[in-house]
Amino acid sequence: MAEEGRKWQGGTDGTSWMHRALIGMMKVVPLWLMYFFMHLAIPVYMVVNHKAYLANYHYFRKRHGYGPLKAFFHVWLNHVTFGGVIIDRFGAYAGKKFRVEVPEMPVMAMERTLSYSLLTVPFQHQDLSTGTTRRGSLPVPPRT
Repeated sequence: MAEEGRKWQGGTDGTSWMHRALIGMMKVVPLWLMYFFMHLAIPVYMVVNHKAYLANYHYFRKRHGYGPLKAFFHVWLNHVTFGGVIIDRFGAYAGKKFRVEVPEMPVMAMERTLSYSLLTVPFQHQDLSTGTTRRGSLPVPPRT
């Protein structure tokens, strides 16, 4: 466990003036061009800064059993997905408008059905609907 009072010695890739410059650039540059350059820059960054992606690479190699090229591709795809989120976020800061369409997933339909079933189970239970229990007949108020 880290000691209290110990300060972080690392650094980040980006300063406030870089963020402002990126936001200003995104006001005039179309997003597709930003995505294009991101797709080209990520493999170069992965080769030059090899240590930065080794954990992801080993995850795909050892956990999933992928070959070297397939693992490299999946690490690249992971970086592209994350880069897209960052570009979209800075695009939103620059005033770009987005339309997000979320298709209905089977899980959503199942959750809706399950929640309805859980709400209606007490009223569909035979003991409650017939007014009988294991110990005999009890008065149950009628359903309205």
